[in-house]
Amino acid sequence: RAPPYFFFNDPAPTEIYTFPYTPLFRSHSGGRRIWAFAEAPDGTVWAAGENGLLRREAPATPGGAARFTRYQEAEGLPTKRLRSLVLDAQGWLWMGSTGGGLILRDPASGRFHVLKPGQGGFPHLQVRQVLLDPRGRGIWAATAGAGLVHVERLAGPAGAEPQFALQVYTTADGLPSDHLTALALDGQRRLWIASWGAGLSRLESLPEPGGPPPRFSPALNAEQGLAGNQIWSLQTDR
Repeated sequence: RAPPYFFFNDPAPTEIYTFPYTPLFRSHSGGRRIWAFAEAPDGTVWAAGENGLLRREAPATPGGAARFTRYQEAEGLPTKRLRSLVLDAQGWLWMGSTGGGLILRDPASGRFHVLKPGQGGFPHLQVRQVLLDPRGRGIWAATAGAGLVHVERLAGPAGAEPQFALQVYTTADGLPSDHLTALALDGQRRLWIASWGAGLSRLESLPEPGGPPPRFSPALNAEQGLAGNQIWSLQTDR
């Protein structure tokens, strides 16, 4: 059977490129679904999927073999069912999970830290997506039932247990739904928020300490022309 191919267009609409791909991560991840990737400055690639966290370290020498490491419950994860992943400027990994809340990996110690109901004050066990705050102040998290959460890791002494500041936004603050699925930032730093069943909304400006309360735009849904009210992913146009 012919190998699968990816297709993509360059800016010239008449040019189409094809290339075969190799399922590089499948044999190492132990699962068929990988939901998110993040690449570190040193070339290390992290992958979040249905069977845990996978780390691919670049070959030490040209032509050498890459090194793969898998992380699951035995390595400190609260669940191996990961949904999303981002890497911040300090090297911390932020992961959204199904059933395990919000998970962070400390680059210095390699330890995993978990925020979930009853542990760290995070309001829900299911995190559909995490998105870096462009101001360098933590992440935004879309939960499957507790709304939108901003989480910031607070500065502290080296080696101390990390502390976090959380702010939760729900329908009481103007969101059309607390069941969220995806997030995206546009060029004006407005946060677009997709939901399961209530269409699309937008946080008009990122909240600042001492500033005005957040303002969410009215929902854009099927009544305004969307194909449907259940949205799974968002992507910002250039």
